[in-house]
Parts: sequence; structure tokens; C-alpha cells
Amino acid sequence: MRYIENNVKFQQDPGLKLMYQVRQGLGYHHYSYRNEQAYCNLIIRVFKYYHFKIHPKEMGKKESETYLSHLATRYAISAFTQRQAMNSILFFYREVLGIELNWMNTLIRAKKPKKIPDVFTQNKTFQTNYSWGVNQIGCME
Repeated sequence: MRYIENNVKFQQDPGLKLMYQVRQGLGYHHYSYRNEQAYCNLIIRVFKYYHFKIHPKEMGKKESETYLSHLATRYAISAFTQRQAMNSILFFYREVLGIELNWMNTLIRAKKPKKIPDVFTQNKTFQTNYSWGVNQIGCME
């Protein structure tokens, strides 16, 4: 029994428009329909940000970083949304255009929210109850 090496990279149909190539690539890599919608919308938002004046092959590190930093600072998006936007841009350049980008070093990232502990320690409970006063503690019983 011979094993076939799968070194063949998926080739996009060059006759299709760019967004159809994106959808074809996402389908080939078995992305879900919702991810496909999100990636396509985020990629189109990049083009809209530059008013469709710059071809994606001409865009590079500077434009991608500017757009992602713009999302984080102007719209205060969550860290997950920024990460998804970054991954959609990386997918577009890597899989559709065949360009490798190594530009994530100087990116302004959205901050993850701090997680508040669900359970108080005994000391924290005592401090909280003491600061509220005796009258308010009686309401909690």
C-alpha cells in the first residue's frame, strides 16, 4: 500500500473575482459558513477603509497594521474581534494572493477585559460586610 504525499497546495481559480476566491479557499479548508461570512465581511471592511483605491497586492504591512490598530483604537473592538480580523487578513494574503506576511510585531492590540473573581475569600467578605455597616447586613439574611 502506497501513501500519497499531500504536498499539493490548493490553487485558486484565477478567473474568479477576489471575494469568490476567498469563499472558494474557505470552503476548501472546511471553514464553517458563519466563519466564511465573518471573514468576507472583515476583508471587505479593509477595502472600504481604503475606499477601494489600493489593490490588495499593493497593500502590505503598513496598511494592515494601520487598519487593525484603527479598529482597536477607534471602535474599541474586543480582542477576539481584532484577532479574527487579523486572521482573515492573513488568510486572504496567504491563501488567495500567495503572499506571506510577518507583520504582527508593532500591532496595537485590543486589551482583554480583566476577569473578576466569582468567589470572595473569608477576609474579603468580612471587609465588605464591615464596610457596609450593620443595618445593611441585616437585609442580606
